[in-house]
Amino acid sequence: MTPDTARWWLEVASSGRRRHSNIGHARPIVLALVLVLALLTLSYKTPVTKEPRDILAYTVRIFAKEEGVVRPFGTGTVIGHATYEVGGDRVTHSLVLTNEHVVRGREEITTYSRGVPFGGTVVSVDPDRDLALVEVRGTLPKAPLYFGPLEPGEREVIVGDPFGHGLLITEGFVGNAISGVRAGSASAYPGNSGGGLYVDRADRYVLAGVVGTIQKYPNGLFSVSLASTVHFAVPMEKVREFLREHGVLAEE
Repeated sequence: MTPDTARWWLEVASSGRRRHSNIGHARPIVLALVLVLALLTLSYKTPVTKEPRDILAYTVRIFAKEEGVVRPFGTGTVIGHATYEVGGDRVTHSLVLTNEHVVRGREEITTYSRGVPFGGTVVSVDPDRDLALVEVRGTLPKAPLYFGPLEPGEREVIVGDPFGHGLLITEGFVGNAISGVRAGSASAYPGNSGGGLYVDRADRYVLAGVVGTIQKYPNGLFSVSLASTVHFAVPMEKVREFLREHGVLAEE
């Protein structure tokens, strides 16, 4: 073998060692990347719920005149529609569920859905259940209803118009049923009355109660300070009874 040939073989062997050395250094990095990708793949779950903000589409703010001044009184949830024939045309109105104490003494109100005003008329009230139904002159999205059981400790979200400053969603956990109302840990304030309590079922949030910041008990009224740290809601069993008594077909 000539000196030039020997030199060539030495250069090939040296370059091979460098390549193997580089591969050896790169292998831990490659393995680490593969491990990270595997962990991300295993931990990823396809979202099964919509965003809580989606429930805002079903929610209206309720305003009415008091002593000549229009001011906010609470919140409501669109739970159905009513269709009429007017002059040969079909007109669809929305049915809004709220608390009776929100609309007490008022027949004509104004609701706001995403900042757009819609006139409304109180069509049914039930002071004992603290429920009322308002017919709104407009077609608004309807909330999915849920009449099944709730488990204490499961996650909940509620929506309302606290102090009339705009819709706000708060989160908490479902509590026990107490004296015919459902307790929960999501914060509620004056203005939240009539708003919806929602839980996650399958791939969407469903209406599971009507929030009332003040509930009547034999020993009087809970104070606002207590009602701000917890909430009490009319359960859907009472909602279904109320709707059936007033000729509204309640569908989940």
